[in-house]
Amino acid sequence: MLEKKEKDMTLDLVFHGCLSSMLSMLRFYTSGKETGWQESSLLTATSTGKGHSVAHSLHGWIWNFLEDNEQLPINLYCCSMSRIEAEDLASEICNHTQSLDKKYLFAMDIIDYLNQSEVQARCYDSIPG
Repeated sequence: MLEKKEKDMTLDLVFHGCLSSMLSMLRFYTSGKETGWQESSLLTATSTGKGHSVAHSLHGWIWNFLEDNEQLPINLYCCSMSRIEAEDLASEICNHTQSLDKKYLFAMDIIDYLNQSEVQARCYDSIPG
């Protein structure tokens, strides 16, 4: 099941990378070379240029998959479009974040902006529902 899914060329690159890493770890683990669970995950993470956090993620992804073979890791960044349906509000947030002129943005930047009373009065009226 996992190998078949990994060969699907319609998958986005991040999701495909997760599946490839899962397969790689399982191959290390079952290779017969007495590679343990921890070592297999670290070898896989290192071979992809990553470290311990990816090795740890692999543990979770694989255990979830073993418990339910329909449960695969999701790519939280698969969509570059805004999930905010209210166009006015999405535009307000976009304009604000661009005006900050920061190299990195944080969720708290948006929260602080949305907590301003004038922004709430202007934008929350445009939220559907």
